Amino acid sequence: MMGITKEQVFELLDKISFFKAFTAEEIKIIPDLKPGVISYVKGKHIVRQGDTDRAVYLLIKGKAKVTRKEKNSVILNTLKPGDVFGEIAYFSQKPRSTNIIALEDTIALKMDWSLLDNMDGTIKNKIKDTLIDILIQRIKDMNSVLIEYSRR
Repeated sequence: MMGITKEQVFELLDKISFFKAFTAEEIKIIPDLKPGVISYVKGKHIVRQGDTDRAVYLLIKGKAKVTRKEKNSVILNTLKPGDVFGEIAYFSQKPRSTNIIALEDTIALKMDWSLLDNMDGTIKNKIKDTLIDILIQRIKDMNSVLIEYSRR
């Protein structure tokens, strides 16, 4: 990790709403999980469009941009600490639909199926429940946008 201690990672994780249902003891084990906490230098790809890995990421420090190969210079979104990405490939086994590139030195929690398999059941269920809540909120947000668009 980019010169950051486990205690500092814990402090960052403890401030992120993704972990609001977790106890302090549960959060403290997260930095030790593999693949776990990964550092990315500015300009490094965290995710590449077309890749077929099955991991979901939680940005815990820094910023990242979302782009597509077709319009690489266009930033579709800017991610900040607490943002989750990669959930579609995680659940669907489909290739990545976007690039995620660190805009500055960035730290993300990478969660793949092997991480969940080796995790305590209580923590695993909290992660899955939180991911489901995020997906539900995204569907609600998309529906709101579609309704607004259809009224024009």
